[in-house]
Amino acid sequence: MFTSNNSGDNSTGKSNNMTMFRVWDKYVIFLVQDVGNVFKYITYDDIPKGYTAEQLEHKAFENLYRDINFRLAESSVKHGGVYGILAGGDFEAEALLTNIWSDVSQTLGGDLLIAAPTKDIVLVVSADNSRIVKRMLKFARKIFSDNINSSRELIFTKDVFKYSRDTDKIEISSKYKL
Repeated sequence: MFTSNNSGDNSTGKSNNMTMFRVWDKYVIFLVQDVGNVFKYITYDDIPKGYTAEQLEHKAFENLYRDINFRLAESSVKHGGVYGILAGGDFEAEALLTNIWSDVSQTLGGDLLIAAPTKDIVLVVSADNSRIVKRMLKFARKIFSDNINSSRELIFTKDVFKYSRDTDKIEISSKYKL
């Protein structure tokens, strides 16, 4: 489970005994177990004997790549040119940590801007088209503000991410915010 860290705590490790890993200095990966209709957070006490937290994280990513099908879909006519990443409603934000972006970049033709205003909505556009970028940012801001009071558990981030085709990496954009 991938989440925004609003606490300002820059530590990793056993905070509240939760198994977690820091990404981009301000985001945290929590390991969870699917136990039917809910997810159970994995604590350090839950790590099986003979495994380290890092080995369990690696296994979690193997499971994510094996079990989750990320799909690209264009949004409505009103927001044409803005695409969403679909993954069944639980793992869209995790797309930020996957290797799907090279393929998405090839499909959309160039570098990408990515917004994740809620944990279940990830929007992406070609970074080359300023009109479409503005459209996505406006759409993402509205999604974020519509959910901030009614669905706080869905809120993810005001950061905008940039995928560079040349480096094949995602980083937080210094130019854009929601």
